Amino acid sequence: MMDEHHYLGSCRAASKETCFGAFENGLLVAAAIYAIPHAPKIPNTYRDLRRLVASKNMIGTLSSFLSKTLRELYLDGWDAAITWADQAAGHHGGIYQATNWVYVEPKSYNWNSSYRLPDGSVRDHRSIFKEFGTTSKKKMKELRPEWEPFLPKMKFRYVYPLNKNLEKIVGELKAKKSPYPKPFSSEIRRKDYRTKNKSI
Repeated sequence: MMDEHHYLGSCRAASKETCFGAFENGLLVAAAIYAIPHAPKIPNTYRDLRRLVASKNMIGTLSSFLSKTLRELYLDGWDAAITWADQAAGHHGGIYQATNWVYVEPKSYNWNSSYRLPDGSVRDHRSIFKEFGTTSKKKMKELRPEWEPFLPKMKFRYVYPLNKNLEKIVGELKAKKSPYPKPFSSEIRRKDYRTKNKSI
């Protein structure tokens, strides 16, 4: 299902997965995968929504399916669900807005660069550190001078409170509740955000 319908494909690296599926007329038409958060400093009492997909033939709504998965997580005792909408893939989080997730903008950002390779592919800072043990632009220039560093677009972070209130969640994430990002107008990058905040 993920290989066919999700732009990132399957979720082979997730740990302690919780998977949900929606069936219509005996066919799988939607699926969601939650796992332990991989981002640093996020409590492991949260569930990270890694994948959410629906087939074009789905009769019901994806929002209804997503809401049911959140209900199950609540009954299982998890504190919150968390996920990201990837601007680079053209996403702003419309499905999360439709199901009343809260947009929690970080108060500070990780400024690590991604790298564009000569063949046009892109490597993010996590894969760079895993392979080279560093994300330093100076060291990477020595190791891979042909790779071009750039600051990627921000990912929009959403949270859904389950068995913990929003105020505590915001504190744990060192975040602030902010207005929903709008589609097709969310061209904020980390560099732009840092400059914007300096002028406040």
